[in-house]
Amino acid sequence: PTRRSSDLVTSFITLTWLAYWALLSADSEATGLALVSSNINHYITPIYFIIDWVITESKKYPIKYPIYWLAYPLAYLLFAYIFQSITEDPIYGFFDISDSEIGTGGFIAQAVQLLIAFAIFCFTYFGLNKLLVKD
Repeated sequence: PTRRSSDLVTSFITLTWLAYWALLSADSEATGLALVSSNINHYITPIYFIIDWVITESKKYPIKYPIYWLAYPLAYLLFAYIFQSITEDPIYGFFDISDSEIGTGGFIAQAVQLLIAFAIFCFTYFGLNKLLVKD
């Protein structure tokens, strides 16, 4: 992957790791090979990406990178909303617009919270890049 996409993936996979750990892992009923696969995807791979990023980071980012990186989660949230509107099947339970406790307002509130979290991670990696990479 290109350097720009590798940085993008590292910031997103960090949030995926923390979101899975904080929000989803307690509800997981995975066992056997499904549990092994889940642990590799949600714990080992993110840690590997973070270590790789720290070791291989060599070029400073322009300020536009973290702003561009936010296009993906925005598009994903739009997809999640449209997907459920068409199929009536939510991607995640906490995005279920048909649930009377969540609804469209709850979806939007959670989407805004997720976008803020993504922005924090994107700009955190941007700041760390400025600290780690020498001119």
